[in-house]
Amino acid sequence: MRSHKPENQANWGQFDGMAFPTAGNHEYLEKNAQGYFDYFKDRMSEISALPSYHGYIDVVGKGYYSVDLNGWHIVSLNTNCAMLGDKSCAKGSAMEKWLSADLAAHPGMPILSLWHAPRYACGGEHGDDSSLQALWADLYAARADFVFTGHNHNYQHWRPLDDANALDEKNGLTEIVVGSGGVDGYPACPDSKETRIAKDIGGDPSMGAFFMVLGSDGSYSFEYQLQSDGSIFDKGQGNSHHAS
Repeated sequence: MRSHKPENQANWGQFDGMAFPTAGNHEYLEKNAQGYFDYFKDRMSEISALPSYHGYIDVVGKGYYSVDLNGWHIVSLNTNCAMLGDKSCAKGSAMEKWLSADLAAHPGMPILSLWHAPRYACGGEHGDDSSLQALWADLYAARADFVFTGHNHNYQHWRPLDDANALDEKNGLTEIVVGSGGVDGYPACPDSKETRIAKDIGGDPSMGAFFMVLGSDGSYSFEYQLQSDGSIFDKGQGNSHHAS
């Protein structure tokens, strides 16, 4: 989900050898996102060789997969639905059926998902994307913990939500939008902002990086560090719904 701008290749490209790539909409400015698959070809081969790998990381037209990391189940989905076909993210689609089966095969594991377009968004240029509802519902049913997205060039930390858009502090799915890694910032939510958001920041001051530590016991901690002065804008810690 990092920017395609050349200057960001120098900044973020150094991490390609440890990346777990997720395709964004700008990758599809090229037909079938071929440049994305070519660029990450070697890294995709390394990931697909991992014992816990499952999915279609290097298959053009798919590009979704899962791996296990330190006791957490990590699911990367390709939510560029319009580019892949209008029904590619819907209930009963190939990816949705794969996701449902993948989650069922990993019962009791802490779950974190990555995709590009936010299911929920406030401020910026992109609003809620209801085409992702089936994927969200599958993750909520599996008691997943986090969904990380981009697309909006700002930072939004949503409170835990259920599959009907309502707060669920106990078992809800927390979306964190981190689209602020190196391009012009979008505005934050307006003054009458969405009450389901815990914290957000927009504009150029929102540029920064998100760091997260996943404990093998299902614990986690995170912080969002601003590029401007290195200060910590947001932080948190807790335990997975499936913590041991």
